[in-house]
Amino acid sequence: MNKTLENNLETKKSESPENVGDDVTFSDRVIRTIVSLSDAGLCSANMDVVDQINALFPTEQSLSQLDSVMHSVEDEVVSLDCELAKLVEMHGKAGAEGDQALHEAHAAMGDLEEHVRAVCLKTQSSENVVQEMTRDIKQLDVAKRNLISSLKALHHLQILLTGVYSLGSIYLIEKLFTFSLNLMGLIGSWIDQHRYGDIASQLPAVLNVLQLFGPYMEVEHIKNVAEQLERLKQRLAIQLVADLKHSFQTGVLNSSVTDMCRVASSLDPAIREDFCKWFIEHQLSEYTVLYGESESIAWIDKIDSRYRWFVQKLTEFEKTGVMKVFPTDWNMGRRLTLGYCNLTREMLERMMSRRWLELDYKVLAHAINHTIMFENLLCKRFPAKEIYNFEK
Repeated sequence: MNKTLENNLETKKSESPENVGDDVTFSDRVIRTIVSLSDAGLCSANMDVVDQINALFPTEQSLSQLDSVMHSVEDEVVSLDCELAKLVEMHGKAGAEGDQALHEAHAAMGDLEEHVRAVCLKTQSSENVVQEMTRDIKQLDVAKRNLISSLKALHHLQILLTGVYSLGSIYLIEKLFTFSLNLMGLIGSWIDQHRYGDIASQLPAVLNVLQLFGPYMEVEHIKNVAEQLERLKQRLAIQLVADLKHSFQTGVLNSSVTDMCRVASSLDPAIREDFCKWFIEHQLSEYTVLYGESESIAWIDKIDSRYRWFVQKLTEFEKTGVMKVFPTDWNMGRRLTLGYCNLTREMLERMMSRRWLELDYKVLAHAINHTIMFENLLCKRFPAKEIYNFEK
């Protein structure tokens, strides 16, 4: 049998697909497995029946045991038949159970497909509902933004009109009485009354709101309000600068001066810069006289005297409360120091150019040493900030 299977394997390998008929053939793996299981016992390919009989009955006396040998062989055959029957029965049951399991698996797959389809339908339906809700929410959001923008615009317009009226728009008041009164006296307003505290609290809000109406300046009413406000700013700037200068010239420094500075911060930056320039010149006017070119203490051999004067001036500026009058973002201490340094450099350049023959090593070394110490003092007092860097 083994030889037949091996021949079948060799034949299968040698035959081409065109020569294969309708005979049942086995795969190479099946044939090798059958051959491996048939290597021993009666299934061996090299089995010799005579040798087997001689092995069972080696002598003549052993022939007397023929019946018992036959009986044992029959028992073995019966045992193998029973075992084979059990295997066939188990195979049949396994096949039936496998068919049943396969059927149940197909049924479960069908149920699963139905559930998946149902979930897909629900998902599609939910997606449609979500899209509709999203579309409605977007429409509501747009409506909400439009409503908020309208309310803000109305609120800003109210603030603008109220602020302009509070600042003393004489033109609007006179217009209301044009047909009933001729040139009635100017009605008191914040500007006329020099109420800079109230102006400082209202002017920034009015200016900010007016900026929001920049795209609508073609509207007649808004354009008129903007023009009136511009005239008020010009009028306010002239009066404010005059009041500030008068306050510092007379030395009357109170909370009203602080309010004036706050108002100046809300106006054109050029107004603040011009006033700061005037204030620094006013503070250093004594210095320009004391250390003029014709003065004996002006030469660089007494340069330490210059620096002591400014240190005393800066100390007085801080301790007397003058510095607190100005808003912190004005950096008035740094401005004053920078103005002093620039003025001193210009004065020394002119003087040293005119008296260069008087320069020698000792005088220069003395001036440089004191200048370095003064610069170090300024750097400690005023750390570098924006354009005010005294380390340069």
